[in-house]
Amino acid sequence: MPIQPRATTTTYFVHILTMCLMLLSSSACQKSSPKEQPKPTTFTSPSAPYQLTLPPGWSTFNPDIFENGAELAANNHDQILMVIASPIAPKPNAPKDAPAPQPDLEYFSTTAIAQLKKDVDEFSVVSKQQQNLSPRIPAVILIADGKVNQNKARYMIAYTGLQGWHIQLVAWSHPSNVDALSKNFDAILSSFKTTQTTEIKTKSPQTP
Repeated sequence: MPIQPRATTTTYFVHILTMCLMLLSSSACQKSSPKEQPKPTTFTSPSAPYQLTLPPGWSTFNPDIFENGAELAANNHDQILMVIASPIAPKPNAPKDAPAPQPDLEYFSTTAIAQLKKDVDEFSVVSKQQQNLSPRIPAVILIADGKVNQNKARYMIAYTGLQGWHIQLVAWSHPSNVDALSKNFDAILSSFKTTQTTEIKTKSPQTP
């Protein structure tokens, strides 16, 4: 069961706008030196068995600002990314030495989308499709639109899983920056890899 936000989406965006102003101010100072070139940033999860790389120009910040259990938060100007890794609860009465539960992407994505419809004003799905992040990692990719405080936002979300974990990568920005957001999100998804050594088996969703 994915970790659900404890604060409203509106609350996050108020915090995020403030944070972004601080980050942009900091970035402007850092760019004063012509010798410094942005570099990719590799993030290895401290809890779930995955790793990803943020493209040059992205900066991380404290994910506690989201108040929803996110373990990674990053931005590139007004493009925002958060990653939530949720352990999958074992089946009732499962033996203590039973293998970690396998991800169920159909249940996971359906439940998460239902929550977004409650949290985001005028939330509407643009597209939903299955895609492999790598030959061993299937995912459901969602593109959607919504409004927060009457401001339009474009969401790009990947729902994926590894043995014992459901993982969601959520990126958003103003629709005017959709091309840049799409390029960066694709790069992040392409970099996503597991640190597990066992074969991943998932219950893949049906293509709508």
